[in-house]
Amino acid sequence: MIEGLKAPQEPCQVTICTDSKYLQRGVTEWLATWKANGWRKSKSSNGNRTVLNQDLWTHLDKLIEGHRVGWSWVKGHADDQDNLRCDQLANKAAREQLASSGVIRH
Repeated sequence: MIEGLKAPQEPCQVTICTDSKYLQRGVTEWLATWKANGWRKSKSSNGNRTVLNQDLWTHLDKLIEGHRVGWSWVKGHADDQDNLRCDQLANKAAREQLASSGVIRH
């Protein structure tokens, strides 16, 4: 998501299609509360109350700022062709990174 939101060069309308309810709910429901609570989850959450991946959420929040963002959830590994293609590309990239011992060559 972060890499995709780096593409627009000016504020615009963006529709984010994702199969991740965690991502969608993180931005649309939880992000404002996390920030207001100093990056701590609610008292009702179990275990560690620190928000995981705060650096990524902060970066995503800054990238979303200024855009008009809509959300579209799709079921993962179902019949959505774009979602299936994204899954293929992500798996290919993961295999390449593993095979390169983490060294990325351009």
